[in-house]
Amino acid sequence: MLRHAAPRRAAASTRQSAIAGTTSLCRHRGSGGGSGYSRGAGSSRGRLQVVAYRSELSDMLLQRATRYAELTAAAGSMTRQELASQLGPLVGPRGVAFLADGVIYRRDRKRDVGQLVEALGRQHRAYKHLVYRPVVSAVNEEQGVVFTAVYWVLQNSGEPLFGAKEPSGRISKGFLIDKLSFDKRSGGWVGGRAGGRAGGWSAVSNHIV
Repeated sequence: MLRHAAPRRAAASTRQSAIAGTTSLCRHRGSGGGSGYSRGAGSSRGRLQVVAYRSELSDMLLQRATRYAELTAAAGSMTRQELASQLGPLVGPRGVAFLADGVIYRRDRKRDVGQLVEALGRQHRAYKHLVYRPVVSAVNEEQGVVFTAVYWVLQNSGEPLFGAKEPSGRISKGFLIDKLSFDKRSGGWVGGRAGGRAGGWSAVSNHIV
């Protein structure tokens, strides 16, 4: 006869395992003491761990990508000096190379900290960032690449756009996916590409340069 845990107890165990990143595996013995799941006559219960592999490098790259998203959101309330001092440690010594996407940017370009600060300043002068929040990130450790999906809600309440005489006040919202490349040794941000946009911000990149 197989022995089963009470349903209520099993449900609680499943919830706890999901939070911890592990899943319990019950191994039952028949009345004769034999089972294909058992490691011996005295073993009736084991534990199978399901964990996500996270290294120090992965954590560092994810933290740096998240920090850049935070600075993008907060740039409008920071001085140029404050933004440069916060952005500087993230950027590689040779600046950041942005790859052409064939839609908004027709050619590759490279920007240093000062140019990135100016680009973010232009973005915030045109758009009030009501929401700019990374919702999920994935890291490719071998390539030193982080993909971050960002949800944004922006309002043209600053500088007029596209030849208009005054701001439109229009609120746009959507998602974008940032691809950030990092030097795996130093952790410096060396490359970027914004793409996969959805919503009303299709004509404005996360990296206005």
